Amino acid sequence: ATEEVHKEDPEIVARWYQLEALERAMSGNTVAFLDTGAGKTLIAGLLLRAYAHRVRKPARDYAVFLVPTRVLVEQQARVVEAHTDLRVSKFTGDMGVDFWNAAIWRRVVDDAEVLVMTPQILLDNLRHSFFSLQDIALLIFDECHRAKGNSPYACILKEFYHPVMNSRPRGPLPRIFGMTASPTDSKNLLQESYSKRIVELENLLNSKVYTVDNESALSEYIPFATTRIVQYDDYIIPSNSHNHIKSCLDRLQEKHLEVLKANLHGLSRKNAKKGISKLHKAFLYCTANLGVWLAAKAAEIHSTTNEQFLSFWGEELDKNVEGFVRSYSEEVYRELSCFSKRG
Repeated sequence: ATEEVHKEDPEIVARWYQLEALERAMSGNTVAFLDTGAGKTLIAGLLLRAYAHRVRKPARDYAVFLVPTRVLVEQQARVVEAHTDLRVSKFTGDMGVDFWNAAIWRRVVDDAEVLVMTPQILLDNLRHSFFSLQDIALLIFDECHRAKGNSPYACILKEFYHPVMNSRPRGPLPRIFGMTASPTDSKNLLQESYSKRIVELENLLNSKVYTVDNESALSEYIPFATTRIVQYDDYIIPSNSHNHIKSCLDRLQEKHLEVLKANLHGLSRKNAKKGISKLHKAFLYCTANLGVWLAAKAAEIHSTTNEQFLSFWGEELDKNVEGFVRSYSEEVYRELSCFSKRG
């Protein structure tokens, strides 16, 4: 016996601005610039449904959904499966795809309708001529603000999309749909620089940005944070105390990096070293800008959280690495707590 799964029609539950963004994306390349929680991925799902006739087998074309990290490959693939009846295939570096040849990729693509992968995989396949842009009906960029410099997102566009776009006669190109909650990684851009970054993003993705410029229009759908200002005594840590705390944190980092050398090897050691180094910088930042007590709270959270441990760069840490990073955070918490108690 098979259990029938009833899916709620996403077009029925879609909000007005999601349908408006879908309409824009149907008529031309679009970047959806909407707040976190606004449901950008649902728009991508609706767009995939609209392109189903182009990618459903036995059609030759397929859709590619690019996401920046391995964790997001799983997450976004589940969303696509929930909102469409298309066959979804997932690809990450740990599947050994670097060693696949053209025949293996051809067999995989012949069976898939939506390919969810990290951008480096698509870039490598385009460079090896395993994939061709003209076979991709729809190309989705999640967190498309990462398309800058020589990032994989940017290289896909500069090395393969733009040459075809600028050729005469122009060959077929995929429809592009980008998603971002912020067109830049920086929080400190001036308005002029911010506008310039949006234009650069539009030019690189050959797209137009769609956004809802009135926050109140989204407030009934998204729980915006309410700012509350609390006054407190502006006690600045004396420089000699700050230097002492910094030297203690530096010493702890060196101690735990030495422990790594003796216990971990290869990629595990590299990931653990990267994790401890990034946390060390974060704890120093907290100490200097937020104070010792909040720096201790940050270390406590990293040492006691029961949720799946994610690094700052969004990848899952393996259990081996996780233990060493937790151990480092625990000792930082104990050290900073001592300073807190002393005032």
